[in-house]
Amino acid sequence: MSEFAQIASEVALGSSISTLPYDLRQHLMRINAVNQNQSDDLMRFVTTARSIQDRLFESASASRTKAIEDLAEFVKRPLLATLNSIVDAISPALKQVVSIQHSETGRQTETIHSAISELEKISRMIIIISVNASIEASRVGEAGRGFSAVAGEIRSLSQSANKVIGSLRTQYASSGSDNLNGA
Repeated sequence: MSEFAQIASEVALGSSISTLPYDLRQHLMRINAVNQNQSDDLMRFVTTARSIQDRLFESASASRTKAIEDLAEFVKRPLLATLNSIVDAISPALKQVVSIQHSETGRQTETIHSAISELEKISRMIIIISVNASIEASRVGEAGRGFSAVAGEIRSLSQSANKVIGSLRTQYASSGSDNLNGA
């Protein structure tokens, strides 16, 4: 009973104790997923059920039977209709929230994918530049020895960057995100 009461209070119109995610609450409020009559029905059910729960410990069986019959009739018609209409209203809002989250995840995935690809291009270009620099340094002979050492360091730095990029790609792929291998 307390679980139903908690759920009812979370979806009730204007609830201040809701633990639903903010996005979902905003969508529910915007589409008016739960109206005042539905909120009243939910609270009436909670109140009636608690009352019956209290009466179950009383000795007069006639009042218990009547209360249970009243609750059963209430549950069978208005409460069930209320719950069905709430579910019908909440379902599109929940789908919209999920869709927004998937869209945002897709944008983040694409941004990361693009950044890793750009880093790989830059690293390849640096390797090419360092190879060209080494070739030019060897052409000038002894005078290009210092330049050749710098070109080697640049190539080493680029190779280290490639290892880091490969590690990022592996970590990103293993985190359950879009597989970036071969991009």
